[in-house]
Amino acid sequence: MSVALLVALGMIDAALAGYRASNGRNGRIRRRAADLRAARRGLPAGALVLAASTAVALAVLGATDDHAARYAELDAAAWRMLAVLLPYAGIVAASMLCYLAGSFRLATFAILAGLGPLTMARPLIVAGGIVAAGWGTPAGAAVAATAGSGILLVEPYVHRRWYRTPI
Repeated sequence: MSVALLVALGMIDAALAGYRASNGRNGRIRRRAADLRAARRGLPAGALVLAASTAVALAVLGATDDHAARYAELDAAAWRMLAVLLPYAGIVAASMLCYLAGSFRLATFAILAGLGPLTMARPLIVAGGIVAAGWGTPAGAAVAATAGSGILLVEPYVHRRWYRTPI
């Protein structure tokens, strides 16, 4: 269950990273198609991060004789990481709902009070999740560091790949 939650969270974050990379670079009023395309551009990079994290987890599991104990250790690390990331994700989700479904004023408030500051705090939250996951377990630290650092690289990659200049 913890792995599924982390995968879902990572892929949603990758899609939002693609959206953030394009946001503010297109002056068109009707830009729904551009926003959806930008979100899709983040997904392959997120899948690559997921594959790298899975490879590290499999290597960590394969490097021990007691696979059940190591898996339990990694699962506990994943839950510690989720304890840090899920409250942040919930606030971001609420802000996104206000942005997408609310009135113009509510959408503006969601950007100014929620999405803007939360985007700036995102690297610190991810670092906190890595520290929490790795607390007392080098195996959990290796997998969390791979996943966390990778997910932080998705947005710069998408930005450099597709959005160097404004449309």
